[in-house]
Amino acid sequence: MAVAPTAQLVIESTKEANGYVLTAKDAVTGAVRWSSEPWWPFKSIRDKAPKPQVVTVGGKDYVAVSIAGRPGQDSVHKGQPTIQTAVYTAEASGTAVRPARTMDLPVKEDEIDRLPEASGTQLVRYTGGTPNNPLTPMAMDVVSGKITPYTLNVYDAPDPSVCRSCSLGGHAAGLTAEGPVIQGHQGPQTTVIWVPSVWYGPDNLPPGAFAGQTAEDLQVIGDLVIAGWPADDGTSLSSHPHRVWAVHDAATGKVKASVGCTTDNPAGSNVRNLFHPVVDPDHHYLVYGPLAFDLVSGKGTCALGSSTTKDAGFDSVDLNGTAYGHTTDRDESAPVALDIASGNVTALPSGTRIPTLFLKGAAVYIPSDEENVPYSLVSYPRR
Repeated sequence: MAVAPTAQLVIESTKEANGYVLTAKDAVTGAVRWSSEPWWPFKSIRDKAPKPQVVTVGGKDYVAVSIAGRPGQDSVHKGQPTIQTAVYTAEASGTAVRPARTMDLPVKEDEIDRLPEASGTQLVRYTGGTPNNPLTPMAMDVVSGKITPYTLNVYDAPDPSVCRSCSLGGHAAGLTAEGPVIQGHQGPQTTVIWVPSVWYGPDNLPPGAFAGQTAEDLQVIGDLVIAGWPADDGTSLSSHPHRVWAVHDAATGKVKASVGCTTDNPAGSNVRNLFHPVVDPDHHYLVYGPLAFDLVSGKGTCALGSSTTKDAGFDSVDLNGTAYGHTTDRDESAPVALDIASGNVTALPSGTRIPTLFLKGAAVYIPSDEENVPYSLVSYPRR
């Protein structure tokens, strides 16, 4: 299941007898807007329904599904490992909608299960990820169908003079419309980030930070990059991981908002309930675990607790700048809300369901796979 935020649709994928079917429902009313004709690209595939991926380009949502198979496989031939991606326009209508385009991508046998995922304005598929084969991205344009592979050159900084001591061993931590975000080394004690030939992280430091060891956790969401820089307060990262977390413009590297926070891992450590970066429908606010940013004022807040308060992390944020989440105490978790402007965290009534995301017309709650609930989605229209 996925959500198309601009079209305000909830996209479901099901496996039918003659193929995979997408169903697009209005997020506010639940009415079916459209459904696809059954799609079954490879005769050799009999698998569960693929997870829809939603990409927004130029204010329009596109829905993509990908399947791996081996066309040409039979009792004698092995077939060519291939991933086929079908792309649908979210504004479609009807009951037998066909893909606007399909893309075929030959792949290596040992990487056939790595399917493309949404990353900002495009799909991305990663290969590699071993010491001798760095993780490298491949961009897939859902509008044109163009596939762009990237080869990593860690010396390719905007100005070679500022990265003259950069060493090999970098990897792609994410993909922007301008190219991959590289997380590489500049000397033995410094890990920095850059987008090749576009911008260099140390030239775009947030206030109160210095160009030292960046946090391993680096996130790309849409046209934004979230990075954790070491705080310039004279402390040691090994004993006191005080960082300045910044939201950078992916196109320029400029800092849009920042906040100091003593964490190396905003996603959290609970693998079943990891936090992910989320923005409100107007892209005014961004939350990521205990971090919350006002992207217009440039201010941020950190909801890690104190000697008298508990840590909190946030899953969603509304148009008014209120973030919703829960305390992250190991023994007990309670629903809470954060007013980003003031930084105040308040308790919500026990049992409150935290929305997965907010649309302009509704708050949407999608249960996780672990939750045993008798419904697939609940939408609360805004009043």
